[in-house]
Amino acid sequence: MQQTDPKILERYFGELTIALGKEGFSVKEQENGELSVSQFGEPVGTAGFRAITYPHDGMPCAPREAQEKAWSIVRTVSEYMRLMEAAPLLKASGLEGDYRILGQFNDVVLAGHFTRFGVQFITWDWNQDHTAVSGGCYMLGKYEEAKQDFAVRSGLVSQEMFFTPDQLKGLDVCCASALAHDDTLTFEQGLLISELRDQLREIEPSLNAPEPVEGHTESMAQQGPIM
Repeated sequence: MQQTDPKILERYFGELTIALGKEGFSVKEQENGELSVSQFGEPVGTAGFRAITYPHDGMPCAPREAQEKAWSIVRTVSEYMRLMEAAPLLKASGLEGDYRILGQFNDVVLAGHFTRFGVQFITWDWNQDHTAVSGGCYMLGKYEEAKQDFAVRSGLVSQEMFFTPDQLKGLDVCCASALAHDDTLTFEQGLLISELRDQLREIEPSLNAPEPVEGHTESMAQQGPIM
């Protein structure tokens, strides 16, 4: 952390505080700048720069689901804040303020904009000579939704390739029901369904989380590149 620009740290922890708060977590800044994260009075962990450390074995802590959700938020904020810090400015006629280009394809641009309420994401259409933008779709703090909107709007992927959160939850319920009640499943079929549930949890963090592994740190360095 000592080698990181203080302004980058300030923006990162400010954004992370907003993102965690929106999802029902309580956040308290420590003297070293890291964040103590709790939910309903139970400690979740300590959020550092692009990492989170969970309580050690035997210490009071929030359910694993809360820890997994907090880590998902840390991971997402880390991804887009890293992009925001490195992204070039978006220059367009009539556009004022600090807008950063996070991606562009087929005359569609995905931009990010720092606000006091958190990072706002916008998808726009370029005009023919790339001097102005129009048709903005604005999403405050909704990075995954913004990426999906950009991918579909620019033609990178088809809308039919995406599942909604409700569809993913429905699939998870069906998988759980099959594992619990279908006595005709073979061992191999049960294993495949279990693997599918794990994949569903990776896509939709609000689904049931895996069993806890206490007393360790999740970090961007451990996880490797996200994109």
